[in-house]
Amino acid sequence: MFKGEWNDELTTELKGLWAAGKSAGVIAREISRSAGTCITRNAVIGKVHRLKLDGRRTIEARDGHERPPVPADRKRRRPRPKLKVWKPMPKVEPPPQLTEQPPTNPPVLLFDLEKRHCRWVIGDPSAMLFCGADRAEPSSYCAFHMKQSRVRS
Repeated sequence: MFKGEWNDELTTELKGLWAAGKSAGVIAREISRSAGTCITRNAVIGKVHRLKLDGRRTIEARDGHERPPVPADRKRRRPRPKLKVWKPMPKVEPPPQLTEQPPTNPPVLLFDLEKRHCRWVIGDPSAMLFCGADRAEPSSYCAFHMKQSRVRS
């Protein structure tokens, strides 16, 4: 490995190759061949910065020829994000007013519940009280509670 022993001869060769537009990797290989030691690309870059050599010339000037333009269909472009179109919220209609009166019959206990009774729970569910009005076929509820169940959902 190169131990950082830059002598005047190596520094002069580095300056000449750098001015010719060679890359740091190419310079490292050429100096390594001529000096008989191993100089890394990073060692070359470090020495260039310490010597404060001028910036690199463009690729066209370094290569001695101009690059052909890239065809438009081969240019890489990031796709634009699709804009979200916000639509106004639909107007929510108020729930329909119940025209029927609630059943006036007394609530029925679970044990007294028959097949014809409405299964709407009245009050606290732990009390096991049901509406008990005649149910509307094919529902489990009477007409009043059937409409109420549709309004809430």
